Amino acid sequence: MLRSTIVAGLFLLLPVFAQAQTMKAPEIEVFGGLSYLNVKGYHEREHFFNVATGVTVKVNKHFGLVAEGSLPLGGPSESFSSLLPGFRLLPPIVTTSRETTRTSTALFGPRFYLDRGRTTLFAHGLAGVIRTRSEYKVISGVGPLRGVGILPLVPSSFAYSVNHFAYGFGGGIDVNLNRRFAIRILQADYLRSQVEVRGNQLRLQSGIVVRFGKGS
Repeated sequence: MLRSTIVAGLFLLLPVFAQAQTMKAPEIEVFGGLSYLNVKGYHEREHFFNVATGVTVKVNKHFGLVAEGSLPLGGPSESFSSLLPGFRLLPPIVTTSRETTRTSTALFGPRFYLDRGRTTLFAHGLAGVIRTRSEYKVISGVGPLRGVGILPLVPSSFAYSVNHFAYGFGGGIDVNLNRRFAIRILQADYLRSQVEVRGNQLRLQSGIVVRFGKGS
């Protein structure tokens, strides 16, 4: 689903690229930075950190189409331990498991700009996919056997991924260093999707913007 969403988003951008062939180098913005995602968890809010990137093709100085993506850096981890008591000659069994969760995103939509000279304000609507990947590592071992000692631990691991549709809106502010470079002080997005449970997710991003083409 994530791959299909990326292909669909690029397909939506094709008319813009087609129009670009009849224009003189339309302005293209490339963003790179860090992303923080605060999501509704089963018991409390969870925190995810990603490397974020995005490309915006501007039709004119007030409107463009944006494609955004992110790859995981970090996310919540939980550890659990259990003890199964031994019986007669059987030793106790100790099991320790660790769950790690990461997210990645692919979002697309229209973006509107207001150029204030030194700063540029923007707002957008986004839709796409949030992928959640959970990894489990389980380590099991047994206690001392009579006359034998402690047997080695036996590790095992497995992982699964799930995709959920996401949509929302947001905006931000860029501080323009010159025509080509800007610092994205803050981009804040409200997203409706499911990561652990369905709910309202808050995403914050910051980084560097590089502009190419007309006006840069």
